[in-house]
Amino acid sequence: MTSRQCEILICHDCGHDNNEPQMAQSAKIMRKNILKKIVSDQKIRAVSCMGFCEHHEVVAFQGKGRETLVFGPLISNKDEDDIIEGFQKYCSFKQGEKMMKHDRPHALKETVLARIPAMLDEVEKRR
Repeated sequence: MTSRQCEILICHDCGHDNNEPQMAQSAKIMRKNILKKIVSDQKIRAVSCMGFCEHHEVVAFQGKGRETLVFGPLISNKDEDDIIEGFQKYCSFKQGEKMMKHDRPHALKETVLARIPAMLDEVEKRR
């Protein structure tokens, strides 16, 4: 699977609902840092609230035919390299393979907030 079939989602609302401008600024810094370091064919998308406001600075990896992983809390100016490394590993897995704890870099080992199963394609639904 190419990295074009995977994307990093970064919450751009972190801190806004809680009226915490420092938290919102930190999420913005993380997005900018990842954008500077990400490989050109990798996709990153800022999304509205992912519902983990108490775990601010939340990112998710999603891709066609694979589970979505949500991570947080993460720290700007510290965890971006681990996020990018983890995303590259995530994209290297075949569809249906799970990215286990031992496959993830340090900042992503203990920060999984959700593991959402991949959608079934039409062939799998008929089984």
